[in-house]
Amino acid sequence: MKQVAQKAGVSVSTVSLVLNHRDAGRVKAEIAERVRKTAEELGYRPNPLASSLRTSRTHILGFISEEVATTPYAGGIILGAQDAASRLGYIMLTVSTDGESDEGTEIAALKRYGVDGFMYAKMSNRITHVPDALKDSPVVLVDATDAEGRIPSVEPDEIMIAKDATNRLI
Repeated sequence: MKQVAQKAGVSVSTVSLVLNHRDAGRVKAEIAERVRKTAEELGYRPNPLASSLRTSRTHILGFISEEVATTPYAGGIILGAQDAASRLGYIMLTVSTDGESDEGTEIAALKRYGVDGFMYAKMSNRITHVPDALKDSPVVLVDATDAEGRIPSVEPDEIMIAKDATNRLI
């Protein structure tokens, strides 16, 4: 922003207003256009980390996997989540709680990165209890159902799968 301000001949505050789309009624239209053009010429890209300080949103999602990351057929769940996150301007950090990893430690690590929400994935569509460490965070269960019925979930519909298979067979 400093470089844009210097080249456009304006203050960093003006650049901030314009590039954060808060310039209406505050910055003259011709100055705002000069700032946008200068930013484009310089290849300016917002720094998501710097933006997160103002918005308290990191655009990072946490994917907690129990057995999902290590099974050959469920990798599509992670790929699908990454693709959707990317299309929406997010990145995803994936941790596995298989084997030696402690789930509480992995959740704490994701929280230190300031993730905006968690996907909590189980293998083979089962009823689960969401860890207490996630109770105060946005969570969606993946391939699992909350035993208490309070957490939203996405799980396969085996009845529809069987109907589709029957229809294709017949």
